Amino acid sequence: MKTYKLIIFIFVTMIVLLSCSKKTTESDNTTVRTPKFLPSSGTYEVGQYMSIQCATEDAEIRYTVDMTEPNLSSPIYTQSLLMPDFFINNSNTCRIKAKAFRSDLLPSATATANYIINYENTVAAPVISPDDGPLDYCPVYVSINNSKPGADIRYTTNGDEPDYTSTLYTGSFAVKTNTIVKAKAFMAGYNSSVVTSNDLQLNVRELGTYDLVTAYKVETWGDYAYVVRDGGLYIINISNPAEPVLTSVFNPIGDLYGIKLNGDYAYLVGDPGLWIVDISNPAIPNNLGHIDLPNISRDVDISGNYAYVASSAAGLRIVDISNPYNPVSVGYLTTSGTVLSVAINGIYAYLACGTNGIRIINISNPLAPVVVPFLTTIPAWGIAFGGNYCYIADGVSGLRVLNTSNLATPYQIASLNTFGTGSGVQVNGNYVYLTSASDGLRIIDVTNPAMPVTAGYCSTATSTNDVAVSGNIAYVADYDSGLKIIYNGLDDSKKKN
Repeated sequence: MKTYKLIIFIFVTMIVLLSCSKKTTESDNTTVRTPKFLPSSGTYEVGQYMSIQCATEDAEIRYTVDMTEPNLSSPIYTQSLLMPDFFINNSNTCRIKAKAFRSDLLPSATATANYIINYENTVAAPVISPDDGPLDYCPVYVSINNSKPGADIRYTTNGDEPDYTSTLYTGSFAVKTNTIVKAKAFMAGYNSSVVTSNDLQLNVRELGTYDLVTAYKVETWGDYAYVVRDGGLYIINISNPAEPVLTSVFNPIGDLYGIKLNGDYAYLVGDPGLWIVDISNPAIPNNLGHIDLPNISRDVDISGNYAYVASSAAGLRIVDISNPYNPVSVGYLTTSGTVLSVAINGIYAYLACGTNGIRIINISNPLAPVVVPFLTTIPAWGIAFGGNYCYIADGVSGLRVLNTSNLATPYQIASLNTFGTGSGVQVNGNYVYLTSASDGLRIIDVTNPAMPVTAGYCSTATSTNDVAVSGNIAYVADYDSGLKIIYNGLDDSKKKN
């Protein structure tokens, strides 16, 4: 009887074991295997690689390093991770969690590993300055420092990870556009440092350049910039501001100093006189007419059928351009000082006469211009109108703002010292763009014209003569290096905020 009971007990036990075994096998077939970390938790030197493995074929591993549970939105593990690159907040410890997924199986259990980095034999991480930004100026001079004497710092500016072959840091360097700077320190007998990265975002940044020499004035129309310089008009395709391309050159007999675009014509002034050039086809500029004028012509503005030419010591010269093939001089008015620039507003011509200030001329009858009895000691090199205001590049310290609600009797309401000699000026929206013979391009917020504020700037390290503005892009005529194309992204930051 006892033998019979023993046989029954053994039989039941085997059935239970087989049943449990079957359930365990079924569970393994319906659930992704738990991931494993290699190496396991522990303390390691900088440069140790960590990998995550899963025994379930085609499983996708997701991981976190912020103490949260991994899910299908967590980062996907694709390759070995370098310690301590995946550590957060520059910590020397990290708890990493991993979970594996496959669409036809249940997710795995969560695996956890704890790592500590030994920094005692590791070079300290470089410190990059300035911070990411956004920054309202360019160029930005980047410096990289390291607290370990004798360490070599290598860096990149193209987003690549620095290594022993990357550029050796020897001193601060300039960046003129959005740039990711990465740096790493190396020293014999020590582990290399972690990588430091700064994503420098420049609200004001250089987009492109076209090298010329002695660029004086610039205007834009459509996809083209028209730059005048000694010996010619250079027509440059700017459809891609980052890569401006020369389209054509017009070479008159003489030097050019000023330009005004009007319809299909470019009105060019220089030494000697005025040229009228058909630019309906920018690839083939065609000279239609020319007239000699006394002295050196510096600038020109157009109103109706007349060109108003700033002719240096010869004052203001008025030319009938109704027939572009035969321009005719019809009036003139001499003034004290050298006329450097001219701007037309209604029946008035404002003349910038350098240290002799501003002269206002009534041109309601172009054949008989009349001086308006207006006296000012404000020096003037460039003039631009915006609404009821006139903005003066004063050639001495920066910007002057005049209220011109009555054009015959303007008065100064503000000035701004830009620490450079203002020479060219343009207005676009709430910004005044001011070029300086010594300080590059200043972008000035004139939302309140009585309180102008420098919003951003781009130093060119050379003499900037003139600026034309289209949308958010400024085209600068630089005396030593030609055409510089500068982006104004100041409003971009305002939109983000």
